[in-house]
Amino acid sequence: TKERNGTTSTTAVQQKKVAWKGDTTIGSPVEFVENFNIRLTSNVDFDRAKTLTQFLRGRNMEKRGYGVAGVEALTLPYARDTSEGGNVYEVACNLTTPKEGSADEIRLQLAKWIDRQRQELSGNRDGGGVTEDDGDAGKFNYEYFVEDAYTVGTTEEQCMRVLSGKRMEAEDIRSGTVFWEDYDKEV
Repeated sequence: TKERNGTTSTTAVQQKKVAWKGDTTIGSPVEFVENFNIRLTSNVDFDRAKTLTQFLRGRNMEKRGYGVAGVEALTLPYARDTSEGGNVYEVACNLTTPKEGSADEIRLQLAKWIDRQRQELSGNRDGGGVTEDDGDAGKFNYEYFVEDAYTVGTTEEQCMRVLSGKRMEAEDIRSGTVFWEDYDKEV
């Protein structure tokens, strides 16, 4: 294009020559995939975090006798400022078949993993683990290992409710029946 003074604006010419091209693919898996994360405390090092990851993986159910059906899990670093507790690890789980392997099932396996860790860390060599009479019983509790365990994103149930056209009542939101609005605020 010509400017008022008769010169050509290079920027305008360059912008006109740029062609925007691209491909977009939209699809979805046959099953809805849900996500669940477990952020561990600074008491849990990488090697111990990996044991939780293995403990949750669905593919370990037959061979090792533990795991959650359809769960794929990964140990990831969770980097943050030292004023917030420093770096920790997070076990990120994909629930590939949430009707079989749910967040509740992950929580149950997490409790079993914590019990195993409690027994290992108690130093109880006779295999009996920690009892309520031991001083370590209170120390190696859920809070010792887990900072937070939470669903990430939208669940299948939430999607189905929206797609079915059911109206969300204020009472449902207050009671926690409809809770994805809180996730929207956090994200």
